[in-house]
Amino acid sequence: MQRTVLILIPAHNEQNRIGSTLESMLSHLNQKKGLQARLVVVLNGCDDGTQEVVDGYTSKDPRVERLVYHERIGKGGALIEGLKLWPTAEVVAYIDADGSCPPEEITRLIEMCGEDEMIIGSRWLPESQIIEAQSRLRRFLSRGFHWLVQGLFGMGIRDTQCPAKAIGKGVLRATYDRLNIADFAFDVNLLYSAHKMGFRIRETPIAWRDVLGSKVTANLGRASTAMFLSIVRLRLVDTRFYRRLAFLRPFESWVYQRLGAAVPRRSAESTQIGTTADIDR
Repeated sequence: MQRTVLILIPAHNEQNRIGSTLESMLSHLNQKKGLQARLVVVLNGCDDGTQEVVDGYTSKDPRVERLVYHERIGKGGALIEGLKLWPTAEVVAYIDADGSCPPEEITRLIEMCGEDEMIIGSRWLPESQIIEAQSRLRRFLSRGFHWLVQGLFGMGIRDTQCPAKAIGKGVLRATYDRLNIADFAFDVNLLYSAHKMGFRIRETPIAWRDVLGSKVTANLGRASTAMFLSIVRLRLVDTRFYRRLAFLRPFESWVYQRLGAAVPRRSAESTQIGTTADIDR
């Protein structure tokens, strides 16, 4: 019996890379007879030819679909929108559009994942295979971010940011309404929600390579600042202190906008963000 799988790929201006990522993933899935997979590309404010490239695949392969958001909603925002489809699959996975993680690694995580757990790839385990490493500055900032996350949340996770995660349906059923971080710190939001609710999170070594053209690298200072603000906000959001600061919400939004980052969602903001087309097959 085939296992139903949803693989999300958030994409912002990825016309030069999305095609090869889809091609390699589809080719690999042809060999995985036990997986009934859908690939949904969530187009996030693209103003290049990304949509045209994806359309070429949707027209020839029914496994490829797309969601289109004409305004920038952030990587986290794109994943929040894509994860609305969680009821349609037993396991939901997400990957980056740049192909930094080989397809066989993604399906390995999916096959390991049970209904009430998360399997996450880790670049910082001794057995991990780093084909091409990040720059020294990226590694320094990555480790600094790791220690901040560990200090604030105490989850004991080596690598919260690896763009390869598989999530069981039971986890998403319980945590989806708690997802509101729309920038690159979305992963911490997801992991902390699952951790706080007692779900099992397993890290596994992964093969991975840094790919030139990263959106984080291109705006490293602003992206890092927005991620820092987001994890502090995430830690405070359920406290009385944060609720007492409700009058500062407009200022919070202004800061994110000045940083060029997506503003965190409010609990009621799950559908009417930007302009969207229905899923296209």
